[in-house]
Amino acid sequence: MYILSLDPGLNNIGYTIYDNAKKIIIQNSELTIVEKSLYKKLAVSYDFFLQLFNTYQFNVLIFEKPTFVNKGASGQNINFNLGTIISLAATNNCEIYDYAPKEIKKLSTGNSNADKKIVAEKVAKYFTIDNKFSSNHASDSLAVLFCYLLKTKE
Repeated sequence: MYILSLDPGLNNIGYTIYDNAKKIIIQNSELTIVEKSLYKKLAVSYDFFLQLFNTYQFNVLIFEKPTFVNKGASGQNINFNLGTIISLAATNNCEIYDYAPKEIKKLSTGNSNADKKIVAEKVAKYFTIDNKFSSNHASDSLAVLFCYLLKTKE
């Protein structure tokens, strides 16, 4: 069973691919989209995640619920991008879960207002990996996975 965990964005999407049968992280990284046009960004994201879905045949998609304080139209555009990925998951019969940022922080550190750096340290320790993430987006996607595993007792 493969799990895809996301920290959604428009220009940067953190993702983790996890093999739940073997209990190993296959990949923890981020997709950076440099296209200027919203529609080209969505196409790049769609193509990238379609390839991942075809390769791994995910059973579960989990993601951090976007928060849009003072983000205006860019928040809406992040939702467009996330909707594209959720559609791929639904088409592939994935179970879909989401977690609020404060819930992720609380579950991973005990403090719902914890700094991203502390969250990254805690999840790196849990997965016994180096705390050398390519970005906050990559570490956030791993924190989302941590929450799913904790809450489902996987």
